[in-house]
Order: sequence, then C-alpha cells, then structure tokens
Amino acid sequence: MKSLKLMYLSALTCFVGCADLQDVMPGMSYSDRTLLEGIQACASYSMEKAVADLDGQKLGDKFWGSKAEELDEFETILTKLKKEEELKEVRALLNETISTVLKQEAVSFNKQIVTLHVVEDPEVLMESSNRAITDYYMGNLKVQGQVGDVILKVMQANGAQEKFLKLKQIYNDIPYLEDQFDLALHSQLSSFLLAEITERMAHHEQELRRNPLLRKTKILKKTFADYDPV
Repeated sequence: MKSLKLMYLSALTCFVGCADLQDVMPGMSYSDRTLLEGIQACASYSMEKAVADLDGQKLGDKFWGSKAEELDEFETILTKLKKEEELKEVRALLNETISTVLKQEAVSFNKQIVTLHVVEDPEVLMESSNRAITDYYMGNLKVQGQVGDVILKVMQANGAQEKFLKLKQIYNDIPYLEDQFDLALHSQLSSFLLAEITERMAHHEQELRRNPLLRKTKILKKTFADYDPV
C-alpha cells in the first residue's frame, strides 16, 4: 500500500505542477481560478484516499455478494454439479483482478481529474451538496470503458475469464433451462469498482468539508475556510 501511495503522490505532484488553470475557463476571475484549484485538490485528495481505502480489500467477494440474487441459481446448480471449487477459484481471481486494476489505474484516474475541463460554476460545486465535487468529477471522467477494458485484459491474463466462461458454458448447456446465464462480467466489475471508488471519494470529501484538521495543504485550507459553518 505504501508503494502505491508513493507512486500516486509522485504522479499527482507532476500533474498538478503541469496544470494551467488559467487555460481551463478563459475569462475566469482570479478568485474563481483559485477556487477551482482547490476543488481539483479536493478531488485528488479524495481519490487518493479512496484508492488507499480499497487497496487490499477483497472486492471480488464483495462484488459477488452484491450480485447474490442474480447469481443464486447459477451458483446453486453448479455446486450440485460439483463445481464449487471452480466457483471459489473464480472469486479469488476476481479479488486479484480488481486489486491489480486499482493499482494500474490509480494514476490514470488522478491525471484525468487534474486535466478535466470543468464547466460547472466553482461556487456550485462548493455549495450545492457535501459531495458535489466527487459527483461532478466521477460523472465527467471518461473511465468506464477504459476500466472495463483493463479488467478484461487482467482477467484474460490471470485465467479468471477462461474459468468463468467455462462455468457459464456448463450452466448454459443444461437442457430445459428457462433462461441462459448471460452476465457480462468485466463490464459489471467496472461499474462496481467505479461505484466503490465514488462512495469512498464522497466520504473523504465530506470529511474534508467537515474537519479543518484534515486540510494539510495551503490550497485546501484556503478553499474550504470560507465555507465552514460559522
């Protein structure tokens, strides 16, 4: 986790140093540019914390549990066919997959945060809700397809995709099933991972807004001080 954080902070320093906020919105006032810089810093801080929170968690198991209703018959029938160990292997490989993707994509996520062309009024992002910054950035980053592609590549490399497709084929070859099992695993994993990141980001944004002691940098202190409750 430490190496991931160091890599993340190193890249963040580079990207923030290279970003020219005066070019983001021509005609923007100095105060708004400064506010936007603080908003970017909040998004980057929240993303870094979210990635650190999720690093090392068994997110494959959590994903599988979140699909319990959809997977119930699939698991039940395959278990009766003595495929319980294969199901466990797939879940373990999904844990590995998400962990690998999180490490690979952490810097890319933050690069997109820093370079995103923000068109929303900075005041709106500060005042509309206590998670408005997270929701704006995660709603505008172009990461869904990218993350899905990376997940698929990792699943192909570690064998998760092949094992899952074999189980899927065994299930779908059973005669007289009413419905074929057709879970698009890598795209579902992508949506799940981004939702997990978003919720953890929102938590850290809310904490940053609530607790001045968490604002360790000058820009974060300056940005949020004017919005603290009197």
